[in-house]
Amino acid sequence: MEWIDTHAHLPHIAERGVSVEPFLDGTEIAVIDIGTLPDDLEPRLAMKNGRNGRIAFTAGLYPALSAEPQSDIDRAFKQFRETVLRHRSEICGIGEFGLDFYCEGYGSPEKQTALARKQIELAAELGLPVVIHSRSADEAIIRLFADYAPVHGVIHCFSSGPETAKTLLDYGFFLSFCGNLTYKNSRAIQEAARMVPLDRMVFETDSPYLAPVPVRGTVNTPANVEHVYRFFSELRGIPLPEIQKRAAENVRTLFGPIFDD
Repeated sequence: MEWIDTHAHLPHIAERGVSVEPFLDGTEIAVIDIGTLPDDLEPRLAMKNGRNGRIAFTAGLYPALSAEPQSDIDRAFKQFRETVLRHRSEICGIGEFGLDFYCEGYGSPEKQTALARKQIELAAELGLPVVIHSRSADEAIIRLFADYAPVHGVIHCFSSGPETAKTLLDYGFFLSFCGNLTYKNSRAIQEAARMVPLDRMVFETDSPYLAPVPVRGTVNTPANVEHVYRFFSELRGIPLPEIQKRAAENVRTLFGPIFDD
């Protein structure tokens, strides 16, 4: 059974001098390439260009955009919305977007929240799942989605503990586990992974970031999602083929039949 990486940034991998050709041509690893900019969707779609790889795409506006003047944000969202509507049949979700109170220089919590709300409402309008970025923003994310639960979407690179996990699961979210699950000091994430229902978990790399053990410190690629699967399998004491099977079912529930033959 194949590996599925539900969150990678193929152009960012290529920018670091690592070939993405295996993921455009291969069939053993299925990849969702994730959008973050108002003008990145069409160039990313062009990567596929008739290739045989098992690739799907999302479109989103990363919270860093909220640092711009409001007129620029409004202009960027208008461009983004027009692009998304033009390519609705070619994307499987809206994101990544969300709240990031860790990185300096991003917009205020209010501006980040306003940008997130626009994308939540666009996803609802189009019947698409959301792919959510949350960094040092658990309480704000919980407050934001209290207005929208039940939610059809995923918390990407879930990096919090079991209490936050329970609330987000109650809202309807899937949780996506990344390379940081495998890190020695990630006890809270591991506790969340121990309690997540098997019908609500998926796996990712967030390539080229957060390479898992045993390749930590390298440029991450979708090929490394196998290490996240294996770690989760051992953590839960569940055979790896069962984890692969359940994850594939969850991807289909979350995003639709994007990788069906």
